[in-house]
Amino acid sequence: MLDGSVTELFLLNKMLTEKGKLFAANQNLQSETSLQVNPNQTRDPSPKHQNQEVLRSVFDEDPDYLFVKDRESRFVIANRAVAADLGCSPHELIGKTDFHFHRLQHGRKYYSDEQKVMSSAVPILHLEEVVIDFRGRKKTFSTSKLPLYDDQNCIIGLVGICREITNQRQM
Repeated sequence: MLDGSVTELFLLNKMLTEKGKLFAANQNLQSETSLQVNPNQTRDPSPKHQNQEVLRSVFDEDPDYLFVKDRESRFVIANRAVAADLGCSPHELIGKTDFHFHRLQHGRKYYSDEQKVMSSAVPILHLEEVVIDFRGRKKTFSTSKLPLYDDQNCIIGLVGICREITNQRQM
C-alpha cells in the first residue's frame, strides 16, 4: 500500500507542513516507546521504511479525517479518525467506498463531489458538510478534497482532509 512514491512524499510533505509539532512529538514518543516495548527488536533503517512509519504515524495521530482515494473513490489509505467514525479499522476501509458506510443519499453526494474534483482538477475547499457516524451521531465537518497527481501530472485520485466543526456550529 505505501511504497515511498511521489504520492507518499507529497502527502508526507503536506502533513508535515500542517502538523510539524505533532510530527516531532510523535517521533520522540515512538523512539522512546519502541525501545521500552522491545529493546532487542531490530528496525528497518531504510529511508523508505522510515517514510512509511512517519506517514502512518502522522495519519493515525491526527484527529482530523485524513484519507486518499483512487479514481473510483475507493479508500487507498485512511487514518484512525475516519475508521473509528465508520465503525472499523483503517485496514478495513481499504478498497471500499462511502456507499459501504453511509446512507445512499450521503454516499451519492460524497461520490459526486469526489468525481467532480478528479474530472475538473478543481479542489473543494472548506465545504461544510454533515456526516453521520456508525452510531447515528451527526457531526459537521469543514471538508477539503484535492486532486492527487502522479509523477506524470495525471490525476490518480484525491486527498481528503476533514476537520470537525460541530462544536463551533452549535454555539
